[in-house]
Amino acid sequence: MNNRLKTVIEKTLPSEHIKYCCAYGSGVFTQKDNISNDKKPIEKKVIDLLIAVDDTQEFHLKNMALNKKHYSCISRVMPIHVTDLINRGTTKVYFNPLVPFSGCDLGYQYKYGIIHYKDFMRDLKYWETFYMAPRLQKPVLEVIRDDTDQEEIKQVLEINKRNALALAILLMPAPDFTLMDMFLGVTKLSYMGDIRMKFKAENPNKILNIVEPNFEHFLTYYEKHIRDFEKLELLRYQGESVFTTNAKSPHCIAQLLEYIPKESYIKLWIKDGSSGLHHDDMRHHLKTNLEIVNEKQSKKAVRKALYTTNPLKSLFYALEKRRKGKTS
Repeated sequence: MNNRLKTVIEKTLPSEHIKYCCAYGSGVFTQKDNISNDKKPIEKKVIDLLIAVDDTQEFHLKNMALNKKHYSCISRVMPIHVTDLINRGTTKVYFNPLVPFSGCDLGYQYKYGIIHYKDFMRDLKYWETFYMAPRLQKPVLEVIRDDTDQEEIKQVLEINKRNALALAILLMPAPDFTLMDMFLGVTKLSYMGDIRMKFKAENPNKILNIVEPNFEHFLTYYEKHIRDFEKLELLRYQGESVFTTNAKSPHCIAQLLEYIPKESYIKLWIKDGSSGLHHDDMRHHLKTNLEIVNEKQSKKAVRKALYTTNPLKSLFYALEKRRKGKTS
């Protein structure tokens, strides 16, 4: 799929500005609620794309000429620098949702998010918004990586995964947990506090639906960091897929906390090397801060969608999400 998808993107979008692109979603990785049975047909699959570009304004200018129908009515009539300001503001990502790529893979719909390369790198390293980074804490299909920045991109992608694993372990309710618990914990990070979950505008089983059919992908994605944590004695394998961490050890807590970017609001009130902080208190602070961040960013994303998406498409998308939330 990788090469075919790369060809589709290069034929459709102004690819000369793309420094990194990855794909995710039900069109790339199987999700449990998209597996058909005798009573439920397979729904039309969506391929989500995250595209980091060297110049968002130039990208939008050229893409508007190539794919004007991908943009909302408001975007089409506003000056291009306004669209760029919307792109670089708040969540840092500009989504064109549920669009066909003309003449290519007509069985799919595409939702692609555009982010400036500098904003992309900062969110991966520092979790400045924690809106884009979680998308790369779950398995993705890498489609394009700029040759000149290969090592830099590879490094920050691994940093983001390592930090997510550390946060998921710190948030575990018990010191013993399975690999499945770890992967569910990592996936859950971006949904805690999200208003879509609160108002049932998202499938309440979405986290399990993502992880369960893709367990092997998660294992491949995180195996290196799990082994590294074992070497550092932050994790210990108990057998039968059960791991343990010394949640009461100040040294263990301090080491895991060091992986949470100090620039992120998630770490507010918590200092590196906090030897006197009780695990339950630390977990409460992290969980509360994470929920605040996700709620804030999800509200911003809803407001941003008023500009980036046509009203009828937004309504259809919201109703479809709510339907899944009610029926699951």
